Amino acid sequence: MLEGKLDDKFFGDWYHNTAVIIFACLSSWIIALLGGGLAWVTLVMVCCGTYYRTSLRRVRRNFRDDITREMAKTRLENDHESLEWINSFLVKFWPIYAPQLAMGIIQYEATSAGARQDISADRG
Repeated sequence: MLEGKLDDKFFGDWYHNTAVIIFACLSSWIIALLGGGLAWVTLVMVCCGTYYRTSLRRVRRNFRDDITREMAKTRLENDHESLEWINSFLVKFWPIYAPQLAMGIIQYEATSAGARQDISADRG
């Protein structure tokens, strides 16, 4: 919600990490003022550590996805597909399809030639 309204220079990972550090310091200070023990400070450290680990995983995943995307783009630009697959397909398919194709062409030409003879007979 806030990310859509602010520029990246005002809202980004750097600010998130800074906010976590400030949160850890302030919450530890408040816990100390209220007389909390080391267990409460440990709880704050666990929360901040979990956030850091999640943030680091997200950064690594985004970085890996960006690298993979760029490598795929480079590979597609330089990789030329061979037509061996279509050649092998035609070698297997053509003996099956050629007789049907030839019969269809012969029938079409026969009806077409018959229609032309009828037209020339009507004119003559």
